Amino acid sequence: MRGSQSSFPGTSRQPPDGSPVQRSPTQHAGAALPDPAPIGLDVVFPAAMAGLAIGLVKDRAALVALLVGCGSAVAAALVIDPSAAIMIGGLLGPLAGLALFRRRA
Repeated sequence: MRGSQSSFPGTSRQPPDGSPVQRSPTQHAGAALPDPAPIGLDVVFPAAMAGLAIGLVKDRAALVALLVGCGSAVAAALVIDPSAAIMIGGLLGPLAGLALFRRRA
């Protein structure tokens, strides 16, 4: 729906009546924080998630799910869109692990 007005509060688009958009206290606090990229903090969350994911690998099916999910998400982020890549990796990874598990059972 390109060109339509957003109905989500706190977005940068103005409501149809032209009144200012109200911002929540958390949005004000987030705006006060500096950009984390110059000091290297933009990589902390992905690194923490990778550490958690590696800790969950207990068998071959989980390893296949991890590798397929990560690989398909990175490929989709480069080709399509980073927001779609999360869904693609989140769907294809577990399906690949499940397919391997069913084939071995």
